[in-house]
Amino acid sequence: MKYSRNILALLVPFALCALATLLIHMFTDDFDLTLARRIAGTGHMWPGNWPGLKGYPWPILYRLAPWPAILVGLSALLILLASWFRPRLHDLRRPALFLVLLLALGPGLLVNVIFKDNYGRVRPSELQEFGGDLTYSHVWEFGNGGHNSSFPSGHAAIAFYLMAPWFLYRRSNRPQGLFFLVVGLAWGSLIGATRMLQGGHYLTDILWAAGMVYLTGEILAQVLRLDGEKEPQGI
Repeated sequence: MKYSRNILALLVPFALCALATLLIHMFTDDFDLTLARRIAGTGHMWPGNWPGLKGYPWPILYRLAPWPAILVGLSALLILLASWFRPRLHDLRRPALFLVLLLALGPGLLVNVIFKDNYGRVRPSELQEFGGDLTYSHVWEFGNGGHNSSFPSGHAAIAFYLMAPWFLYRRSNRPQGLFFLVVGLAWGSLIGATRMLQGGHYLTDILWAAGMVYLTGEILAQVLRLDGEKEPQGI
């Protein structure tokens, strides 16, 4: 029963991302590209036709995006290190380890190293119709955008990281956990919108940034037994 619940917890967010991607492309004429065209069409007064490059407050949000996550991650790392010397911090060791690992493995390894450096999806601003010299590729296709490609959004991923405390509180204090989940989703969505307005990403890049961070968090939460399960005897 517990095994089935764990598998379901992994499948649901993946299925939601996949379904949303399917709906975006099934009932619209490639909504990713259509939305990019609409955004570029409203930015004729801005450099490169992208309103988020110079218009307030988007450049500020772009620079601010990673810092909340970095502060949380560094604080967790300090607590983790201190827990080996301060017995009263021992109970915080596993939550701190989770926060450090999620930042490193989610936005760090999975999003920026495995996908962004290899997937090659061309950014909207790099497309020929927007003044670039590359061709469009769908979210399910490998592109020719090289390293640091569009899929998924690194800035959105590190912003979505703020949902991390949800995994720590969802069983012990669900309202508090939901608060962090909403904050993380809201901050990630705002940064995602910023990157879209800057011609850096498509809608599905933002969607899968959230999905990858959440799935990484779910896997780590199960591996580290954050929901209160005790270690089996003899381990």
